[in-house]
Amino acid sequence: MIFERVIAHTIRDVSDRTRARVAFGRRVGRNVRIVGRASVVRDGEIRVGDDVVIVSSPAPVTIVAHEGASIEIGDGAVIESGAVIRAHDHVVIPAGAKIAAGSIIDDEVIRVEDAPAASTAIDRVREILASVVEAAAHADAATDVRTLAGWDSLAALRVIVSLEKELGVVLPHDLFTEPRTLASLATLASAE
Repeated sequence: MIFERVIAHTIRDVSDRTRARVAFGRRVGRNVRIVGRASVVRDGEIRVGDDVVIVSSPAPVTIVAHEGASIEIGDGAVIESGAVIRAHDHVVIPAGAKIAAGSIIDDEVIRVEDAPAASTAIDRVREILASVVEAAAHADAATDVRTLAGWDSLAALRVIVSLEKELGVVLPHDLFTEPRTLASLATLASAE
């Protein structure tokens, strides 16, 4: 029985390490493990240090290095289920860092001239929400966004990050603990 457990553990460990080599390519350190199925896009460069663990179960970890961008993950870093790391330029996860479930690290810079024009503040908020939750594209100003199809706690976190980035505002982390309509979000964002 003990021998069977050792064999099963060894097979699982080799599988996790092989998954990391396939996902990250040649720039991966020793003892790097991916538990579950991570979504990794290497249009840019991703360098991973030694002893990194990525727990991509039950929700997948997403790591994207866009063309010309780079991501560096330091030795001993742990990235948990549901985390999203996107680089358009350069992202560094320091050695020993713990990236918790639901975290989003995004160095994308949106220039005002690149942002699509919106006729009103509500339309702009609707566009931003729809980039995270598709159902928001057809919501009216009085719709409680928490009732939209596809809405969950991770969507709420992503919406807050997107609103802050796109509108240049700082919003409370508990923004969606009470009903929020498109109109109330537009008013709150313009007041910040």
